[in-house]
Amino acid sequence: MPRFLLYALLAAAMFLAAAPQLLLCQMVPLPPGDPVHAAEIHQRALREKTTRQELAVQARQQDYQHRFTAKFNQLVDAVAGFSKRYNEGQGTVWPRQEAEKLRKAMLQLQQVEKSLRGEPEEVGAGR
Repeated sequence: MPRFLLYALLAAAMFLAAAPQLLLCQMVPLPPGDPVHAAEIHQRALREKTTRQELAVQARQQDYQHRFTAKFNQLVDAVAGFSKRYNEGQGTVWPRQEAEKLRKAMLQLQQVEKSLRGEPEEVGAGR
C-alpha cells in the first residue's frame, strides 16, 4: 500500500476521532442504489454514538460517586470530632469549632446531593 494512502487513512481516522458529533454516514459518500450499505453505515454510526454517550454517563456517575463519598467521609469525621469533644466535656460544653466544622461538612454534602437539602421541591418549577 502506498505511503500517501496510509497517511490519508490516518488523517481520516484522526478527523473521525476529533469530530464525534458527526455521523459517519454524513461524511462517507454512499454509492447510489445501495440502501443496505447506507443502512449499515448509519447503524454503525448510531451504535458508536450510543457507546460514547454510555461512557460519558458512566464517567459522570463515577465522578458523582467519588465526590459524594469524599464529602460523606468528611461529614462522618466531623460528627466523630464533634461527639468526641462534646463527650469530653460531659455535655456541659458546646464545642463551637467542631459544630462549625460539622455544619460546613453537611453543607458541602448537600451541594453534592441536592435531595439532602431539606427544601421542599416546587411542583412544576424548572431549575
